[in-house]
Parts: sequence; C-alpha cells; structure tokens
Amino acid sequence: MLLKSFLSNCDFIQLLSSSQRDFQEIRRSHIYFCLNNLNSERFCRDERYRDYILSRVTRPDRQISMILPIDMVQNYKHLLFVHKLQIKEQSDHIDHTIPFLPVMGIVMSWSSLIQDISSLSQVESVDICGCNGITDIYPLKNVKEVKMSICDNIRDFSCLGNQETLELCSCPDLINVTNFCGIQRLSIHLCTNLCDVSPLYGIPFLSISDCGKVNDLSCLGNHICLRISRCSYTLRGYQILETVKDISLDSCDIADVSMMKKARSVELSNLSQLLDVSSLANVKELTLVNCKEIKDISMLEKVKALHLSSLPAIKSYESIEHHPNLTISCDQSKDKMDTLKKFCSAVKNLYLRQIDFPAFAPLLPSFSRLMDLVISNNDDEFELQGCEDIHTVQLDFCSKIRSTKGLGRNRNIIIIGCDEMSDVSHLANVPIVTIRCCSKLIDVSCLANVPRLKISSCGVDYVAYL
Repeated sequence: MLLKSFLSNCDFIQLLSSSQRDFQEIRRSHIYFCLNNLNSERFCRDERYRDYILSRVTRPDRQISMILPIDMVQNYKHLLFVHKLQIKEQSDHIDHTIPFLPVMGIVMSWSSLIQDISSLSQVESVDICGCNGITDIYPLKNVKEVKMSICDNIRDFSCLGNQETLELCSCPDLINVTNFCGIQRLSIHLCTNLCDVSPLYGIPFLSISDCGKVNDLSCLGNHICLRISRCSYTLRGYQILETVKDISLDSCDIADVSMMKKARSVELSNLSQLLDVSSLANVKELTLVNCKEIKDISMLEKVKALHLSSLPAIKSYESIEHHPNLTISCDQSKDKMDTLKKFCSAVKNLYLRQIDFPAFAPLLPSFSRLMDLVISNNDDEFELQGCEDIHTVQLDFCSKIRSTKGLGRNRNIIIIGCDEMSDVSHLANVPIVTIRCCSKLIDVSCLANVPRLKISSCGVDYVAYL
C-alpha cells in the first residue's frame, strides 16, 4: 500500500509485476525502476519509503537501480538513494553532457553522442558499451570497477590500473598493459593487438580470451584463477599452471596436463591433442568438453564434481557409473548423444541444448538419479512426459512449447523466454515456480497457492495473484 500511494498506476503494476515476496528477498536481489511518468518521482522523495527500502537492503551494491533516458536524468538528481543508473540511448535534440549524479554506478550503451565523461570520476562503477564518441577515459582513473566494450575510438588506456575490477572487450588499440599489474580482477577479450602479457603476473583473477597474438604464458603465474581461451593455438609456457588453483583452457594444443595435478578446479575445452587425464584424478572439480581423443576416464572416481560434454572416444568409464555429482551437457550432435547414453545411469544434472527432445524422451526412464534437467534453445514443439519426478526442471527459450503438461510433481520449475507458453495449470502444486519473459502467459490464477512464486515480464495484466 505504501508503494501504491506514491506510484502512478502504470508504474505500480510494472514495479510489482513479479511478487510481493520479492520484497521479502530484497537482501539477495536488486530493485529495478523504469519510471516513465515524472509524477512517479514523488515516491522517491518520501522519507518513509526511502527509509523502508534502504532498511531492507544490507549490501550497498544491491541497492536501487534505475533505467532512464538521458533527457530525464536531470529530473532525478535529488534521488540520493539510487545506486546504479542505466542511461538508455538518447535522442539527437538534447544536451549529451552527463550531469553529476549521486549514484554508485553508471551504465551507458550504444551512443555515439556522449563525449564528455568527466562527471563520472566520483562514481564507483562504470560500464560503457558501444559509445564511440568517447575518446578520453582519464576521468575513470580511480573508478573501482570499469567495464568497456566496443569503444573503437579510445587510443590510450594508460590511465587505468587503479581499479579493483577491469573488463576490456574489443579494444583494438590495447597494446600496453604495464599499468594493470595491481588490478584484482582483470578480463581482456577480443583485444586483437595485445601481445605481451608479462605485466599481468600475479593478478589474482585473470581472464584472457580471443587475443590471437598472445602466444606465451611463461611470464604469468601465481594466480588464484587463470582462464585462457582461444588465444594463439601454439601457446607455450604451460608450466606456470602448476602455481594456479583454478584453471580454464580452451582451444590450444596442449597434450600434457600433469602440471595441473595440484589445482582445485580444472576446465578443459576443445583440446584436440589431449589423450590422458589420469594426472587430474585428485582435483576437486573437473570439466571436460569436446576433448575428442580422451578414451579413459575410469580413474576420475575421486573427483568431487565431474562435468562432461562431447567425449565421443570414451571406452572406459565403469568406475564413475555411480559418481555422486556427475553433470552431462548434450546437444544435437550424434557424438554428444552417444556420450550421454553411456552415462544415463549415473548422471545427476543434465543440460540439453538444441536437442531433439522427442528422440531423447525414451531415454528418460534410464536417468534414475537425475536431479536437475535444463532444456534450452529448443525450436520444436514437445511434451515433457517423463519429467514429473525430477527435482528441478528449467526451460530456457523453448519457443514452441505451449504447456507444462508432464510436470507437477517437481520441487522447482523455472521457465524463461518460452514465447508460446500459455498453460501453467499443471504447476499448481509445485512448491517453487519462477516464470520470466513469457509474453502469452495471461492467466496465472491457477498458481495462487504456490508458496514461492515469481513472475516477471509476462503478459499478466493484473496483480491479483501477488
């Protein structure tokens, strides 16, 4: 009632389109406001409402987020309790100078009109994407968290280095990373002219991906987490991995992984030269994806969490038939389906992407230990027969599924981006239901007794179920 008294009716419905229970769980989530009516700003000025909201949120990075077009920003300068502002693409007829705002974070995307970012020096988090009008990033020198992507006109990155977190994506002029040595979390992606990564030694959390000129790792080491993906295929210097606890390698020609035997977590993807993984028998978590020459994984029974996908050459796996925590990822390709069939009696977590579900359905009775089933990016119409007793079922972007028939005895159901979903009556007795972005879902009255219900961005045109 407090909310409704301060919001216009349109904004009230939009704000509370999920559930009143979301307010009980604010300590674990953001609140997002998209205010399209200037009259709605009066609730933000009310001390009772402000104190109530802030009392519900204990972490400063999980406070209020607002999404505004830039021509409305000046109208909300007094909102001192807003912590993150997302600036939408703006029109051509307004002033494109970003005013100083008392917020913690700014998100700007896909505008060539913003040039001056001097007012951002006092915020804690800046995320810039596709803003090609920005050439000078010196104001970001002391910003704690900086994310920049597809900013083709930025030539000089030397002012960066004081950040706690820095993410750079598709910055072709990034060559010198000498100043980055003190950063705690650094991610460099698609920076095609970067060659020398030696200044990055010792950065606790380091990720380098799609940087084709990076061909030597020997200058790195002493990382907590190191992720190297799709850099030079002929990388050298792998011996430094013996000092890393969390390792991820993708698309390189490494054949010997014995230097990783003391690691806590190892993820190996698309390693066509890899034959033997026996040296990884004592790691706590191991992921093997599309390593087509691996034939024997029988020695991995002591790995606490084992994730497998596309291992067509496997012939020896008997000792992990009843592994306590086995996850299988599978897609349409025949070799991955063959891998799936080999482990149907052991798998606990199953992820199916773009799979022929009717062809897969007859296998379901074999998955006697299955706890979690995720089906994503499926364009076929299918029924979920055989899924009733699986603990958690998640449907992601299954564009033609219309009904939840076949579900109902589950503990947790998650449905996201299923455009044709219109009938959820079978979920009336499911304890936990989450539904997002299902535009044709209008009537949810059948879910009124679900103990933990979250619905957002659907076609629901009333809030009676809250």
